[in-house]
Amino acid sequence: MTFYVEGCSRMKFFIVLMLLSNLHFVFGDCPDCDGQSSFYNAIGCAVLCRRKSCPTNYNCRNVLEKYKAEKKCYFDGKYYDVNTTLPEKYPTRDGSGMCNYQCNYSPDPEGYFLTEVDCESNPNVPTTEQCNKMLQIQAIFVLQFNTAITYTPDVCKLGIIIAFNMPPTNCGGRKCCKFLDRSYKRGTVFRVFNNLCYCLCPPVMICR
Repeated sequence: MTFYVEGCSRMKFFIVLMLLSNLHFVFGDCPDCDGQSSFYNAIGCAVLCRRKSCPTNYNCRNVLEKYKAEKKCYFDGKYYDVNTTLPEKYPTRDGSGMCNYQCNYSPDPEGYFLTEVDCESNPNVPTTEQCNKMLQIQAIFVLQFNTAITYTPDVCKLGIIIAFNMPPTNCGGRKCCKFLDRSYKRGTVFRVFNNLCYCLCPPVMICR
């Protein structure tokens, strides 16, 4: 399929995406970002640019600045020291359980993030608020280390994708998808293991 897209600078360009039939993409009124807007909204990113009324890029720098302002983990308006556990439990990444989350530190690459500890199964479907908190927790890792994600709106589930031997960088500036140490322009598609990863709505790549 070929999409004719107008960017923020009003320069027109073609994006060619070969979508396999088994990917089951469901496009709504805003095809570029419909699959990721709820993720960005939940973690506090701002719309960077639009095409008419539809977002095409998001800016998550305000979120990253909070993560990096202190040598601690940031979550829900507060900072937590390393080895400190959040006061409440939140869903696992796949929504099947509830966990305590503990602040951890990575020296290389440097960053502070929350990891699951003391998990237990949960037969109940997590609430929307609980799922949004889970997304906020996982976003700490995703945005600091530039991972890709698997994500379906309205489903309490988030996957984190890390890859090796990726294509070379093909984008510069703020309107790029970030994947580890590489930057990709909108419309870029490549395979990572059993997934196809797409730069549809920067800055986070989404995989199916």
